[in-house]
Amino acid sequence: MKKDYPSVDSTIKERQDDLHAVQALQKILDEYEEIDEEIRCQYVFSIMALTPSESLDTLLHYMDDEDMYVQERACEIFGFHQYVPARDKLRTIAETGMHNGKLAAKRALEKIRAKTKERKV
Repeated sequence: MKKDYPSVDSTIKERQDDLHAVQALQKILDEYEEIDEEIRCQYVFSIMALTPSESLDTLLHYMDDEDMYVQERACEIFGFHQYVPARDKLRTIAETGMHNGKLAAKRALEKIRAKTKERKV
């Protein structure tokens, strides 16, 4: 790969390519309801990593996923991007989420807090 994912510094062409890949992966998930859980998890992880920062709202539903690793990774992605609109949901997960999700949500909230503190300085 030519860059690391998730990414914050992509060109318009790279973001478009990433979105096409996300759509293709989502289509596979939609078509195969009986997909192996490990494979599903890898597809979802790929979707989350490839989703450009301006489309992060499309990932919010993964914080409610039944798989604790998906919930954890979704929280990590929102923390990586310091995505403020996810703050309320992250707070909820930090209190009532699955074990992995709780820890990841707390870390994500710390990153978001750091971002908001930087803006105030």
